[in-house]
Amino acid sequence: MHTTLRRIIVAGAGLAALALLLWYRLDPAMLRAHIAEQAADLTGSALHIRGSRISFMHGIGLRLDGVRLIRNDFRLQADHIDVGVHLLPLLLGKIELSELTVNQGIITLPPSSIMAMSVSRLSTLPVERLQMVRCRLQTDDGRPLLDNIHLDLRDIGINREALWELQAEQGEQALRGHGRLDFRRGEIVTGFGKLKLTGVHAAALQPFVPQVLGHWLTDHGNRLSGTLTLDITGREAWALFGEMQLQSDHYDQPLHLRGKISHPDRDHLAWRDSFIHFDAGAAIAIEGGCLRDGCQSRITADHIPLKAWLPLLPSRSSLLQQLTARTDINGELRW
Repeated sequence: MHTTLRRIIVAGAGLAALALLLWYRLDPAMLRAHIAEQAADLTGSALHIRGSRISFMHGIGLRLDGVRLIRNDFRLQADHIDVGVHLLPLLLGKIELSELTVNQGIITLPPSSIMAMSVSRLSTLPVERLQMVRCRLQTDDGRPLLDNIHLDLRDIGINREALWELQAEQGEQALRGHGRLDFRRGEIVTGFGKLKLTGVHAAALQPFVPQVLGHWLTDHGNRLSGTLTLDITGREAWALFGEMQLQSDHYDQPLHLRGKISHPDRDHLAWRDSFIHFDAGAAIAIEGGCLRDGCQSRITADHIPLKAWLPLLPSRSSLLQQLTARTDINGELRW
């Protein structure tokens, strides 16, 4: 009996000592300064915080309210950000961040910056897990790209296999995906990703395509549904393939698209097994590639209705709209 009581007293004293040590280490100002320093090292810009307080919502951490970060064309505004802290290192006097959750954030980027972003930089984040809850990604002119974003990126590290899940919804539009990125010394060596699109406006792709093609995507009546799969097999090698359905006001029936783009090395890009199906007897086949000295592509079209080409022409002719015919094309482009 005395032994049991002694153990209880010792355990209670130990817990009390840990509680006192934790209370001493939980300095909101120190945690806030550490987080601001990490953000400055990562982005080269100051992190503006309206207020902060200790939070036990998801373990031990700090809640940052009214967060704002501006660096060149990149802007981040968040209602609040929850930052998790590892307990044991904290008791030993060292701050190690475990996770970061951005709540109701707005991320603003110009299209050029979006295309130039390096996914490899994710491995250098000073957290093991990044989450976004009800966030929005938009261009610098306020054009929404993704809304109501829920992102979960975990197991982050320069020599770890990171897993990710993504979903975004806006009205009838939906985007869902998952995958993995295998980092070695901060570089992606292998990876996999799968995206499922449902009723996504084709106009949302306009910032990512050349200007000469952009006007074809401005019609908000065009919607895309289908799946895309990304397979990364090396530091420079990747392939993107999938099947899509384009629902357009210009066509009575949905168009079925499928194809594959591969990038076997730095100076080589190829596309093959790419088809646009208008109906059972009408299809366009495209194959080609780019090397360092130029690009070429072959296009073959059989039994395509003449009116099917009208939405792709910059200026439409009233005469062509009155004609009914089928067209065949066999050609090669070089540039």
